[in-house]
Amino acid sequence: MNISLEIISTVSPLGLIITTLGALLVVWGCVVFAQDSKKRRGRFFLAYSFVVFLWGAGYAFLSGASDAEAFYALLGALYLIVGFIPLLLINLFYDAPMRRGLYPLWRQAFVFLPYGIAVGLILVPGFVVERTASDGLSSVIFYAGGGVIAYLLYLMVLSTILSLILVKKYRTSEGIFKVQTRATIISFFIAIVVALPIAIITVPREGIGGLFLAGFAGALVNAVLISSILIKYNFWSIKTLIVETLSALAFMAMTGTY
Repeated sequence: MNISLEIISTVSPLGLIITTLGALLVVWGCVVFAQDSKKRRGRFFLAYSFVVFLWGAGYAFLSGASDAEAFYALLGALYLIVGFIPLLLINLFYDAPMRRGLYPLWRQAFVFLPYGIAVGLILVPGFVVERTASDGLSSVIFYAGGGVIAYLLYLMVLSTILSLILVKKYRTSEGIFKVQTRATIISFFIAIVVALPIAIITVPREGIGGLFLAGFAGALVNAVLISSILIKYNFWSIKTLIVETLSALAFMAMTGTY
């Protein structure tokens, strides 16, 4: 499937705003990561911010797709991107015994192998997205493939694992760690509150595209809240982070100008 770069010129103003917000989140993720590059949470937060950016960019290009091949490819890419989010969050919040900064091999396989299987299935034509054969884009009908139930079940299982991890941490933690975990749980509820009304408004008009938009909004808000939790409970200076972020943006702007 070939996606022409001309699709960029058809991206809507909303798509440009979403892509810009995602790019700013990546810059912010780099600054947060730079505060202590040895911490596992910083690494996974940076990866999380980058995947959220890809999520937003994928939606923006999807909304600007001018042909069926590009739309079909981008829709499949969005399924792959969204499916990776729970894995990053599980690794972000799971406190496992570390050896040279890595999980034990069996735990890595347990977490990432299902995603590898999901990727293989998603790449099968018609598994999660099917379409009618016709020319152009307006006359093409896209609908859920037969395997979308398995994909949703996969997301539900990972989300349940993440919820159990957070609940267990909250019950077993004490002091500042308990407060930190409670703030993390609240951040997910806030993300759902943000995403739900957007989904109610956009899904009837855009279908699956509206669902991806709502999910991106929730993930973006959640990423900002998670970064604030990391900053607050690692006792980093917010003023320092803001100055470093503005410096990075200024450097990027000057580099882009030249």
